[in-house]
Amino acid sequence: MNKDIFVGFWMLPNKSICFLSYSKIRNNQDAVKSKKADQGNHECEVFGYEPEAEESAYAWDTCSKNPGHPRFIPVPEFCVDHLPKWCADPAIVECVKTMAALTVRLRVSYTSWGRPDGYSFSNHRGSNFLHTGSGWVRNVNAGSGPCQCLECRQSSAPSRTWYGVHLETARHVVYNTEEAQATMVDFFYDDERALVDGWSKTVRATKTSIASRETDTCKVICIIHDQDLADMLQQYLIKTVIMDSYSVCAVFSESRKHLCIIVSHPHGQPKQVTFGAEPLYVTAEDYYRYISYSTHTCPGSSGAPVMAVELVSRPGHKKKFCKNHASLLPPHSRYLQGEGLNQCSGLLGRFRGDSDSYPMRIIFTAPIKV
Repeated sequence: MNKDIFVGFWMLPNKSICFLSYSKIRNNQDAVKSKKADQGNHECEVFGYEPEAEESAYAWDTCSKNPGHPRFIPVPEFCVDHLPKWCADPAIVECVKTMAALTVRLRVSYTSWGRPDGYSFSNHRGSNFLHTGSGWVRNVNAGSGPCQCLECRQSSAPSRTWYGVHLETARHVVYNTEEAQATMVDFFYDDERALVDGWSKTVRATKTSIASRETDTCKVICIIHDQDLADMLQQYLIKTVIMDSYSVCAVFSESRKHLCIIVSHPHGQPKQVTFGAEPLYVTAEDYYRYISYSTHTCPGSSGAPVMAVELVSRPGHKKKFCKNHASLLPPHSRYLQGEGLNQCSGLLGRFRGDSDSYPMRIIFTAPIKV
C-alpha cells in the first residue's frame, strides 16, 4: 500500500485547501500523542492531525479519565438543583455563573524554545502543535496614549481607544510572551451556539507580565479595541468583591464543609462546571502551599479558576445562621496520580502564621439558613 496516497482535505481559515496523506496524518497523530505525554500530570489538551473542532469532539467522546463526563455540567444548564443541600443557594449559582462569564479558553499554537529541560512540553520546543487550556479575566484597564498592540505599533495611525485585559492561567499553559503572541483567547464560549450566533469573541494575546515556574502561575495580557467586550467584562468584574485576606491553614479546616467548584474548557469544549463536596487538603513544600480537591477535571482544564465554598458557623447564634464564603484560589494545575485528587497551583508563603495569609478574592459572601 502506498502510504503517501491522498486521503482527505479541508478548508483552512485563509480559504486555502489543506491536503493530507496517510503518512502525514499518522506522523501527526504520533506527534500529538507524544506531546500529550510530555506534560506530566498537567492537563492541557493537544491537537494537530485533524480540524480542531473534530479533534476536540473526539477527545471528549473518547476520554479515559472521565468516560461519559457524568459529573460535568454545561454552564447554561447549571442551577441550584445541582448543588448539595447545605449550599443549595441561588446566590452561589450566581457566583458560579459570574465566574463562568470570566472564564476563557486559551489555544496556544506554538511551544517556546524558552521552556527549560524537563519542563512540561520541553521535548516539543519549537513545534506548532496546538495545546489548549483555561484561564480567567482578573482585570480590565482602559489604555492611555497610542495603542500598544502589534497592529497599532506598525500603523501610522494607532488607535487611542484600547483596553488591557489581564488574564490568569497556569504557566505550563502559556510559558512566556513568545507563546502568548501565538495564543488565541476565546471569551464567552459557553456552548456551540455561541460560535454560530457570534456571542463568543476571540482575540490574540499580547504578552505575559508575571510568571512563576515555582507556583505554576502566569498573568497574560490581551490588548483589545472592542469597547463592548471591555464593558461586558467590566460589568462581570463589578460583581466580584475584594473582601479580606485569610490564612489558608485557618480557613480550610477539615471540620467544616467545603465545596470546590471549577469552571473550565475540558478537551477544548464549551465551558463545563464540576464540583467536589469532600474536604480540601492543604500540603506544604518549602515556602509553597498546595490545595488538593476531589473536583473532576480533564485535559483542557489546566489554568481554570478554582472556587472554594466553605460553610462557616456563627458561634452562639440561636438560629444557627451560617455564612458561605466563596474564595477564588490559584489556577488548576495538575492531577495527583493514583490519589483520585487534583491540585491547584502553589501559594507563596509559610504554611503557618497569619502574617503570611494569601489574599484570596472573595467573590460571594451571604448568610443562609441551615
